[in-house]
Amino acid sequence: MLRVRRAWWPTLGLALAVAVLTVLVATGALLGLDSTAQPWLTSQPDDGVGRRVAGVLAALGEVWLVGFVLLGTVLWACARDRSARPAVAAVSAAAGTALTVVVLKAATGRTAPGAGASDVLAGGRSYPSGHAATAAVCLLLVAFLIAAALRGRARGGVVVAATALSVAVAWATVALDFHWVSDVVGGPLVGAAWATGVRPWLRTEPVGARRGEGA
Repeated sequence: MLRVRRAWWPTLGLALAVAVLTVLVATGALLGLDSTAQPWLTSQPDDGVGRRVAGVLAALGEVWLVGFVLLGTVLWACARDRSARPAVAAVSAAAGTALTVVVLKAATGRTAPGAGASDVLAGGRSYPSGHAATAAVCLLLVAFLIAAALRGRARGGVVVAATALSVAVAWATVALDFHWVSDVVGGPLVGAAWATGVRPWLRTEPVGARRGEGA
């Protein structure tokens, strides 16, 4: 029971971070900071290597791509566990992330950098970044499902790699001037909150562990 309770702490912490960040964005407290940081992160030339790399990374936030990777991993996990729980958990997290992003976009109404302004409550849809949120929830779910079949440090390594890739996708959307910095902080926080929220319903015991104990 204690382990289940501890499993919720990351989710609660991430949810609180989303709430605080949303209030700061909605009240305009981060407008100056975002406007100052944006030129530093979008300074690469249009034909530069950095911009091409950013374009590739940003593509990972597309639902059709990262969602396909998640779908394949979920089908494998369902077959491995002989259970529909991985599918139910993944669908719940993905749907919850999408719904949360839609609600927060409507609540904050933030304009995107391309609009030439950083206004809030102006009917925009910049916060939080849907690309970054999608990448975070899908990549973390893939990592959690794969980690369930691994042992030792490899489990943590998979999650760290997924987190790093999610951060790279978030950076790319800023570098391409699609979003403000706070937008791409909010997106991964939302995705991570949902992914960690359903993690207790994903298998956490490495395959073969029980067999090894009974041998």
